[in-house]
Amino acid sequence: MRHALRLAAFGFLAIGAAPSPSMGQGIGDISKLNVADVTAPSSPAFTILGIAPTSIQKPADSRAISTSLLALTHDKSFPSNLAVEVTPYWLKSRPSLTFDQLYRSSIGSTFLRTSAFSVGSTPRLQGKDTIGTGFALGYRAMLWSGRQSDVLKGVKDRLIAGLGACAAASDVDACYAKLKPLIDSVKSNMEPVGFRFQLATAASAQFPRDSFALGHVKTVGLWATPSYTLEQHVDFIAVARYLRIRSDTTGIAATKAADVGLRLLWKPTAAFGLSAEGLARHLDAPDGTATWTRRFGAVIELQASDDWYITYALGKDFAASTVSRSPLFASLGLNLGFGNKPTVKVQ
Repeated sequence: MRHALRLAAFGFLAIGAAPSPSMGQGIGDISKLNVADVTAPSSPAFTILGIAPTSIQKPADSRAISTSLLALTHDKSFPSNLAVEVTPYWLKSRPSLTFDQLYRSSIGSTFLRTSAFSVGSTPRLQGKDTIGTGFALGYRAMLWSGRQSDVLKGVKDRLIAGLGACAAASDVDACYAKLKPLIDSVKSNMEPVGFRFQLATAASAQFPRDSFALGHVKTVGLWATPSYTLEQHVDFIAVARYLRIRSDTTGIAATKAADVGLRLLWKPTAAFGLSAEGLARHLDAPDGTATWTRRFGAVIELQASDDWYITYALGKDFAASTVSRSPLFASLGLNLGFGNKPTVKVQ
């Protein structure tokens, strides 16, 4: 199963890495701009497996298909942790959105546009030995997607006026070239600001010795992620999560877990993000024992191109982590998004 998902992920990477007519924007589509987010997507499937670079996922729009490859400190080969996320709405070619459709959309429209399904896998370890596979299914969707920033409103109006002037210019290409600083400014301020809210759910299963007959559900979870983005490109992201975790030592008895946490994300440039997060987890064990454990982490995110993201995470994980015996973790990840994505008509 893990090998099948790995093959699928590499296939998506090969297709997405090929040159595409939709990559970049030329003179002909200068009035249509892509909605990009500096933050690399992190699927609920990775989160429920306990291997996501961040345990607090930022609410954001997603591509038609996104493939994530993640290497952890104990991995014997790269990549061994894989996830694929699909947003059905963007599998079909869609007309460009107006600014009102994107930044003032209804709850129903936002939910439909951002509903995404994910699948992920990770080796199941005992010490340094692989003894099986963890497999997960996840789902996420936003209900509120934020608003356009005051900076974007001003720059957009200037760009619209410039495009109108270019339509009547004798040298259209030269006129468009003069608009490049305005276009770049609009692109760097396309991300919504204000309040956003996302719901997610996921379930994971374990397959000891990679045997389907021995497989069983390991963890089921549901969580809500509200966030607020300032005009200064700073995000405050919170999470409230409920998990039901099957114990490996007490048969089918389950531990109930409740997570609360906060993440601070700073994006000084359009292609770089730095964040820190802290979470507290309350555990109710099958024998009635109640304990607390905590997770702290820092994440560096780099948008290498319109399609590629690179992430590096380092921190201290929850006790009894599924990643390894050590509470410390480090990971290096690649994320490739391709296919259709939200575009906005400037005019």
